[in-house]
Amino acid sequence: MQHQIIKREYIHFLFYLTIIIVITSCEKHKEVEDPCDFCCPQSTGINNVTFKNTNSDTLQYLNFIEVNEPCYSMGYRSSYNPEETRISIYYNDYNTHDPEHFQTEPLFNGAISFEISLTIIDSTLSNQYEVDRLRISFKNGYYAGYESVYDANTSITILKYGELWDKIEGSFTSTCINYNNNADTLIIDCQFSAVRWCDQ
Repeated sequence: MQHQIIKREYIHFLFYLTIIIVITSCEKHKEVEDPCDFCCPQSTGINNVTFKNTNSDTLQYLNFIEVNEPCYSMGYRSSYNPEETRISIYYNDYNTHDPEHFQTEPLFNGAISFEISLTIIDSTLSNQYEVDRLRISFKNGYYAGYESVYDANTSITILKYGELWDKIEGSFTSTCINYNNNADTLIIDCQFSAVRWCDQ
């Protein structure tokens, strides 16, 4: 009888020992997820965009905090060119299969969403930034792309360039022309606060 009890305890011991070994082994092989693999867009607070015509009359002013549509902005430094930083500003970023996407009140031109793509360059690596490329694409209802004319009226101010997961903040202004219609011109003024994402 005592022999059977010892044998049973020995079997239990081996069973629990096996479980511990398996769990320990799994934990050793479990890879730590890289947060850079999972982009989590989020509203960042200060995002104001004003569209004006060539007479500087305001066509539309948007404060992303006050609108009901999902909006966010993010930026990242180029891993290939340390002088280059790219910033994207999204307005009405619903999935297009979501019925809510099309419930948005149209903008001044009939579009219901847009994306501003801004590339800035710090050629001296001394926080002296210049606009390298600026585009805006309107979508849904009015599809049109505009690009900056990069004239003397184009300017950018970077107030903060934070570390990873912090913010890139500033403002820019520029005159932009429709790709397909040179007579269609917009002046864009924007104040932004973008989450700094991993270098790409």
